[in-house]
Amino acid sequence: MKNRQRRGVPGRAGDEALVRVIATINGRTLADRARGLFEQQMAAWPGMRAGNAALANVATKSFAFDGISVRVEWNPGRLISTTAPEDLSGVSRRPCFLCATNLPPEQKGIRVAEEYLLLCNPYPIFRKHYTLASTVHVPQGIDGRFGTMLDIAREMTSEFVLLYNGPRCGASAPDHHHFQCGERGFLPIESELSSSVSRGRKTASADGVQLSAVDDGLRRYMVLEGDDRDILVRVFSRLRLAMGSGEEPMMNILVWHDERGWHAPIFPRKRHRPSFFSLPAEKNILISPAATECGGVCITPRERDFERVTREHLLLMFSEVMVTNAELASITDHERRIL
Repeated sequence: MKNRQRRGVPGRAGDEALVRVIATINGRTLADRARGLFEQQMAAWPGMRAGNAALANVATKSFAFDGISVRVEWNPGRLISTTAPEDLSGVSRRPCFLCATNLPPEQKGIRVAEEYLLLCNPYPIFRKHYTLASTVHVPQGIDGRFGTMLDIAREMTSEFVLLYNGPRCGASAPDHHHFQCGERGFLPIESELSSSVSRGRKTASADGVQLSAVDDGLRRYMVLEGDDRDILVRVFSRLRLAMGSGEEPMMNILVWHDERGWHAPIFPRKRHRPSFFSLPAEKNILISPAATECGGVCITPRERDFERVTREHLLLMFSEVMVTNAELASITDHERRIL
């Protein structure tokens, strides 16, 4: 039984492991406690300090696309995540790095909503980068959890954004349910969303909740906005069904909360990685789009790829991995008929 738990099996992590990991951090809000955890981990965990120090050496370059921007970053610390195996057989051969029993001895976390452990990410993209890992080893999935995502986004205040990567399009641990969380102001889409929505197609609106379909020339996605949690959850559930039954369709989600309510760009996908990812070694470029890339920041862990990537590569990538306008309309128009 001990070896099975080390690999990660459905069920709750051992009580002793959770007790060892949980840190007592005081704060008025969850955001305050998260910041306190960050400071504690920076002081006590050399691996955490090293990962965050590496952010100072991240190189960036930007590309403009008709009113929106995309930033490309060379971040060597993200190599493992970028090249994570796509198939579950590859995943099953490694220990689950989100199970409490497998965390480094220095890593601590905060219990959130009884179901999650908020952990600092030692290989960050954001200046403050967290993972919210389920305390139960169950596969990645959003069904029945969008409401929880909204709740946590509100508890993290307007200073943070939550991210969800589907098991087949960006989750580096598709075998263990989790969200990610990072500081606001990092993703270009946060400041560009209002303009993109205003130019988009208002598909449906009711009781303070609005659903919009957006084609910004690069990405095709839908946006749920409003201040009524229960209506947002119901609309999302119907959109999810419109995207297909059975296995979870590919999608990435961002959620943040401010004085106007929740903002949730939802990116339906048709492909995990662009064609240039799997070219022969001398020609490939390692960019594996997930929620961060959908939000306007593309991470590449190799310097040569950072130097080589062009505006045309980004156009090709998003054209290959995002749904078409017709496919997006088939999802959002379904909701217009019933909202």
